[in-house]
Amino acid sequence: MAIQRLTILLSILQEMKELQEDFASCLHFASAEEPLFIFLDSLDQFGPEDNARQLAWLPTVLPSNVKLVVSTLPNSEYECFPILQVRKEFVSY
Repeated sequence: MAIQRLTILLSILQEMKELQEDFASCLHFASAEEPLFIFLDSLDQFGPEDNARQLAWLPTVLPSNVKLVVSTLPNSEYECFPILQVRKEFVSY
């Protein structure tokens, strides 16, 4: 049973890593002729199980033709808002 759980956990971690890499590489498809606008609503709704609320997957630098708009509840228990506040260059209110 424990080995099965570990196998599932490792599979999820690998999928998350691949998703992060795919997300980052897709940003580079944007151009001046075809800019990319991404809207991510309710970051606070991510589950705590995969550390998605830590926002390590969220790029700190965006290509010039990419704009990213995110929303989250300001409550600190959701972790997202305090992390975004630390990334002040990334945040507009």
